[in-house]
Amino acid sequence: MSKLLLRTLLFTFFLCSTILSFAQDFSNPSGYLTHFSKTIETMNQTYMNYLSAVSHGKRAKKVEKLRVKTLDAILTAKGEIMGAPGYKGDKTYKQAMTEYIQICYAVFNEDYRKIVDMEEIAEQSYDGMEAYLLAQKKAGEKLHEAGDKQRLAFNAFAAKNNITVTERKDDLDLKLEKAGKVNDYYDKIYATEGLQQLEALGSFESDATVLAACKEALKFYKQLATQKMEPVSNFIMASDNFTKLKKTFDKLPESKRTQADVDNFNKAVNDINKGTNAFNKANTDINKERNKMLDNWNKAVKDFMDAQMPYAK
Repeated sequence: MSKLLLRTLLFTFFLCSTILSFAQDFSNPSGYLTHFSKTIETMNQTYMNYLSAVSHGKRAKKVEKLRVKTLDAILTAKGEIMGAPGYKGDKTYKQAMTEYIQICYAVFNEDYRKIVDMEEIAEQSYDGMEAYLLAQKKAGEKLHEAGDKQRLAFNAFAAKNNITVTERKDDLDLKLEKAGKVNDYYDKIYATEGLQQLEALGSFESDATVLAACKEALKFYKQLATQKMEPVSNFIMASDNFTKLKKTFDKLPESKRTQADVDNFNKAVNDINKGTNAFNKANTDINKERNKMLDNWNKAVKDFMDAQMPYAK
């Protein structure tokens, strides 16, 4: 799976990862909130297992198995939240959490599936990549909007019931937070359009692995556009001209062809053959350099994720 997906997916659960820590007791407001906190905690751990597998290059079958488990965990959380009563008849916060979980499931199951389907196309063209990134952006916006509503409902419930909220971050919360920072940095690297922007972005906690690889990739594409494509462009133009010349030559009856016509056509044949050889060589060289660059990029991403992305366990 492409690392492009990670930032969108991560936001799904991080919003709910820090709530409260009290003994569960529906008779008091803090216990009521703790019920939701514990429900989300199980979902978060399942998701962290999935995120870790995606980030660290686990086998596709294992990743898919963990994705299914994550969806099951979301549904379980939804069932537990829906099964909880309102607090003293007030179902406002329960409803907000229910809606949030429903959006999490829809994005992770439906939007995510569409994004995965677009992944291969995205790597083949600029328009495909633009549509791919837009789909991720829209998925993220859905989660942001749902998360904002959830936070408002949470704060309103706490204020109404005189609860002082103290943020608690356990090991899982810290892993999710670090994962968010890693993916945010990677997303910026991937979307950077020039070397100047890369310099301004800098390294991630002194790790310049993907930064250096992205610089090399941008330099390659710059050279490709300004230098290496010239034989290819020349061949395309020469091929077009030869096609027109041949069409004209073929229409001319042999009895009316002059020696100059024949010599001119033969010269064009020799030129197009030479151009074909130059084109093939240039194309081979470009593919070799592109593959080398992509191998370097993929290795850099793997090394970066292995070094910076938290493991589930």
